[in-house]
Amino acid sequence: MKKIYGNSILTILPHNSKGWATLIDFSYSSNSSIDFADLSSVESSWPLSFRRKFFQKEILKSEKFKFVKHRNNLILNLYLFFKTYFAWKLFCNSLNTSIFVQNYNVYSILHCRISAYLGDRYFNRDETPFKVFRKHFNVTFKTILYVEKLFKKNSYSSLVVYNGREPLAASAILVAKNYGCKILILERGSSSSQFQVFKVSPHFHPEWWELITNFNPKGEIEPYNSKIDEFVKNKLLGIDTYFGERWNEKTTKKGISEVSLPKVYIAFFTSSSTEFSPFDEYNCTFGYSDQYEAVEALLRACEKINTTLVIRRHPNSIGADGVDREEKSWHLILSKFENVMYLGPKIDISSYEIARSAKSVYVWKSSIGFETLALDLPTYALGPAKWAWDSRVQVWNQSKIDESLLNPVCHKDLVVDQYARFMTLSGSQMSLFKEVQKWGVLTIDSKKILNTIGERTRRKSYDIFLKLTNKRRKRNV
Repeated sequence: MKKIYGNSILTILPHNSKGWATLIDFSYSSNSSIDFADLSSVESSWPLSFRRKFFQKEILKSEKFKFVKHRNNLILNLYLFFKTYFAWKLFCNSLNTSIFVQNYNVYSILHCRISAYLGDRYFNRDETPFKVFRKHFNVTFKTILYVEKLFKKNSYSSLVVYNGREPLAASAILVAKNYGCKILILERGSSSSQFQVFKVSPHFHPEWWELITNFNPKGEIEPYNSKIDEFVKNKLLGIDTYFGERWNEKTTKKGISEVSLPKVYIAFFTSSSTEFSPFDEYNCTFGYSDQYEAVEALLRACEKINTTLVIRRHPNSIGADGVDREEKSWHLILSKFENVMYLGPKIDISSYEIARSAKSVYVWKSSIGFETLALDLPTYALGPAKWAWDSRVQVWNQSKIDESLLNPVCHKDLVVDQYARFMTLSGSQMSLFKEVQKWGVLTIDSKKILNTIGERTRRKSYDIFLKLTNKRRKRNV
């Protein structure tokens, strides 16, 4: 590993508006010298709006900012067209875990992103669509070449990126690690006008535990109590205001009338297996290594007390192509046990109704554990969930699982208030923007900046496409 020390910071600007605005705002408030690498064209060929370009140009007029922009190279693109095909064939070889760009192994970056598309961390690589591989390999290849060139020319003290899991940011991190550079990863804060800085990664849950437990907002909490209560209520309605997710639009609101549940049972809610970082050191290994190992341990404990375990699959654990690739893994577990009831991701049933009738609730890393605690239900984590920083809700071995089943206790007071407070009030306030969304931004002086040319039409078309796709899937269930 090369050791490079310098005073300036390299900031990688992506195509999406959330990452772009957050990084611009963070850098604008910094006292350091900033080198901006605009790699938006690497991620997408969709043209950025003139307002975004103009705003960026005006901000970057400051002497402490240096701006460099990636430009497409026709010869490189032709070379990459052929190289991508051979890299794809290599990736599809189930025995191979090395895909090199320069001297960097990018296999984990590609695996992470493609697993998100296919909906399963343990997917068969020969199922990888060429067009999906090509998209992410091209971003990875171009980013590494460009960022490597910047590091050879300059001495940077830090690299700043957004989120850190997408190929653009992950590829930049890979290069920065090689040069011994400090890495800061930004993520959205508790509102659309705030951001959070992570010294490790937003995917490393012990850092969340430290941030949450040490969070002590300035001033009186009382004026914000209604906001905190509203966060909890929204979570129970399937609306996550912190991450900007609306699970209520992706899941059903129906009750349990279509499914006959046992009189007495334990509930286990699965996680999406694709929520991981391409860097091993950013993935916490506390508790059970994966949810399959965790649920088998829970099933063994349920067998001892002759109680049924109801497994409810995460509704977001299906591939973007509509294929459920996790199903084989779950049915392999089901074949080993009799005291189990399995409810797949396409079954029209309310997870909250399942939870309310359960004797106790278990998850691996799922955030629904916070919600079931808020409902006064005994809830435990078999892995490093964001809300599970207290050892009393951590059941990371067989004996602790056995004990929690025999004496279930709701530890609501340990978790709910502090977690909700952090998710409602934490983060650094932006100085340039009132609101940052996927469609674009609202500046501090209330000017609307759309992210791309034709942003409204593109998003409306995409929403219509999603609705048609969801209808088609429901008809096929």
